[in-house]
Amino acid sequence: MHEQDSAENRMDGALSARIDDAIRAGIRQGQLTKAHDKRRRIRSWSAAAAVVLLAVSCLVSIRVSPAFAAMLREVPGLAAFIDRVQQSGDRSLSLAADNDYAQPVGLSDAHDGMRLTVEGILADDGRLVVYFDVRAENKDDAIRIGWPTVTDAAGQTLEAGIQSGTPGEYEQNGRKTGIYQGMVDVQMGNGIPLPDEAVLKLHLGRVPGAKGNRDGRRLPPIALDTDPAFEVRFPIDHSRFEGLKQEIALDRTISVEGQRVTFEKAEISPLRIALYLDYAEDNDKQIFNAGDMRLVDDQGTVWKWTGGTLERNRPVLYFESSYFRQPRELYAEGSWFSAIDRNDCKVVIDTKAQRMVRAPDEKLTLTNVMKGSSDTTLVIGIAGTRPDDNRGYALFGWDGFTDGAGAFHKFADAKSRTVGTWRSGDDGIPHQEVYYYLENEDYPQPLTFDVNEYPAYIVEPYRVRIR
Repeated sequence: MHEQDSAENRMDGALSARIDDAIRAGIRQGQLTKAHDKRRRIRSWSAAAAVVLLAVSCLVSIRVSPAFAAMLREVPGLAAFIDRVQQSGDRSLSLAADNDYAQPVGLSDAHDGMRLTVEGILADDGRLVVYFDVRAENKDDAIRIGWPTVTDAAGQTLEAGIQSGTPGEYEQNGRKTGIYQGMVDVQMGNGIPLPDEAVLKLHLGRVPGAKGNRDGRRLPPIALDTDPAFEVRFPIDHSRFEGLKQEIALDRTISVEGQRVTFEKAEISPLRIALYLDYAEDNDKQIFNAGDMRLVDDQGTVWKWTGGTLERNRPVLYFESSYFRQPRELYAEGSWFSAIDRNDCKVVIDTKAQRMVRAPDEKLTLTNVMKGSSDTTLVIGIAGTRPDDNRGYALFGWDGFTDGAGAFHKFADAKSRTVGTWRSGDDGIPHQEVYYYLENEDYPQPLTFDVNEYPAYIVEPYRVRIR
């Protein structure tokens, strides 16, 4: 036993020495890169992260070694990543970080007095979460940040749903740092694998001497055409999640106000639980969303809904993952779905007369029709939703609409433009506006839009065992 302990101590000592060397090398490389950037503006890829990644891969968990975590915080570019993942509001991400699932990256692209850095990622079979930061060489410069995109290494758009929050300025000890932190959440389509390498791309604009966000306001992401764009190409280590996904066949059907919903299967992976549903095509009503559905384990822990696909009648819902907890029992619970009669699945609007001709009920109003220089904005108001319905409704499909003569038209290209607003009224009930952009054409009236989802409800409590 003593010999085994000695051998382990020797291994620990050797590992510690290697880690110390890696950390020192990373710090030196970070300092050299910083000094080099001061001399000339170049597009650079930081090498420090490659050294640190080797050190991290030797450990069982960041959390089990506070001393090592403290050392990592001394390496340029990694401190914010470690803290941000472990403090995430998404329990899937924080649990993954607790179990050594985060992949530090630390690669950058710098030019024009600004730098984009991918701090690190988390990934599994169906989800990729990218943490990045943006900073200016001069901390008094404001930065305008465009909408981020994620592609494969060849520049092809991923078949995925991509969400991104508004980058906020990071504060340290109550003081602004001039570092803007952002996150991109990529949910891959069903059966679509993640690439081995991906590219984060965004446009940045610098406003010299504008004091950044010192007044406390956030500058929202906007469409920027500044060139060259900032691009960071980074690897995705598939060996970290290969073979970890668990699939559970369910085939259980419930009835909600006479409408049948089948729970087909569940997939449990480190970063999400995917629940596959089937809404019977012979239902009288078209079901859209699963309302207040959540997952609850045998300890009473609630695993919240995080998104999903909107495929008609065969949606896939995503929830926080209990993968690293492995509860003995897990249930899907809820009390309502959004649904309307199949005959009410169209909205008709006369945009010239600015009049709502037909809607499923009184919740919809035509708030405004605003003609601009390049397109016309259609503003649809939504009121009267349930107090516990906090979803943002897209209402119509994003493909297009049919004019009064029966011709189909696509919506105007409105990438990176606002699609809607949401606020809570004095009565506590959400009020929403949804924006659609039409080309400035003389359309035969009225226009007909297919309903993609709608805030009307069928109500009946249910509980389905998942595992």
